[in-house]
Amino acid sequence: MPIYLIYLVLNLKLLYMPIINDDHFLSYCAALVTVSAVVGAPLWGYIGDIKGFKFTLMVLVLLDCFVKLFGIYCS
Repeated sequence: MPIYLIYLVLNLKLLYMPIINDDHFLSYCAALVTVSAVVGAPLWGYIGDIKGFKFTLMVLVLLDCFVKLFGIYCS
């Protein structure tokens, strides 16, 4: 699990509670991040075994950039 996800999950309520002010929503977000990490790790491992490390890393970086750009421009 990347270090920023660990930091985000550990400090989720501290960082976002003043902004969002909905404890149930933040708990659902934390659960979603955990489930996606559990499902994603074997999936990326399987794709890495089939396609190779460089291709898998390129796909992961492109998806990560897309998600971050989408997060910046959605607000």
